[in-house]
Amino acid sequence: MKTNEKLRHILDVTGISVSTLHARQKGLFPKGERLSYNARTQIFYGDSRPRFSTLVKISQLLEMPILELIEDTEFEDIFFLRRNKRFDSFMYNDKAYADIVTGPKCSFMSMELHIQPGGKTRPERSPTDENTKYEKCAYIISGRLRVYVDKHEYNLTQRDSITFISSKPHYFENAFNQKCIALITLSPKHF
Repeated sequence: MKTNEKLRHILDVTGISVSTLHARQKGLFPKGERLSYNARTQIFYGDSRPRFSTLVKISQLLEMPILELIEDTEFEDIFFLRRNKRFDSFMYNDKAYADIVTGPKCSFMSMELHIQPGGKTRPERSPTDENTKYEKCAYIISGRLRVYVDKHEYNLTQRDSITFISSKPHYFENAFNQKCIALITLSPKHF
């Protein structure tokens, strides 16, 4: 089913109009972040394909979980996300944060980790489960990164990678003088 068909079906079933969605967004989003009437109409009637960030807003307006909204649509199997439209991030502290770069239905999770000089993440470890092997991979996009895994230290530079069992205690540190950006992948996905 196409996204616009599903959206129209939801409106039909719930009895909500496009005008009602317009009124609802006034209480949810700042003026510059609201969807215009023309944009909503084009999305609902198939004249344009919505971005995922737009679908997140529509799911909030419909008071429906985003996963339910994209179920059985083209967004269920393909997830395209522009770098300036990330919809979820995680703050470790004022010198380290990560943007989620994978779709919500993926079995794994990838994050773009940003660490300023002198910054580090907090120590963490994945659940210990005898039936599941939790793994983490870090790939350095730019800068340098020090990785601590189970009391061992590894220094990585641009295009280096490290993979480890993430149920062991670990954290990332930028002990260097330039910002580091790394792609961190967790498999399977967990929080």
